[in-house]
Amino acid sequence: MLFAAEGGRAMLVELSVMEQRYHAVMEVISGAPVAEVARRYGVSRQAVHGWLDRYEREGLAGLADHSHRPRYQPRQLDAEIGALICQLRGAHPQWGRAGCCSSWARPR
Repeated sequence: MLFAAEGGRAMLVELSVMEQRYHAVMEVISGAPVAEVARRYGVSRQAVHGWLDRYEREGLAGLADHSHRPRYQPRQLDAEIGALICQLRGAHPQWGRAGCCSSWARPR
């Protein structure tokens, strides 16, 4: 939120998240302390530093919300193995993890 004066009257203006981040970055670039800006916007100093870094790297587009989804899952099973496990569980719904694992480990 930002206060704006129009015709001598003060009014409240709703800002988007990206606009708020832009204002915070501009305040820091113009010399305001990061801690003070972070307190005023209700975020951590680390968040403000992150916005600054992204603004320097990507410009205005860097201040938009971005996904926090990991790009890579090292422990994720191959789709083929996952399908085989689902098939085994479907064929034997009473088996738990131990039953499935012992069945999987048996030589065929």
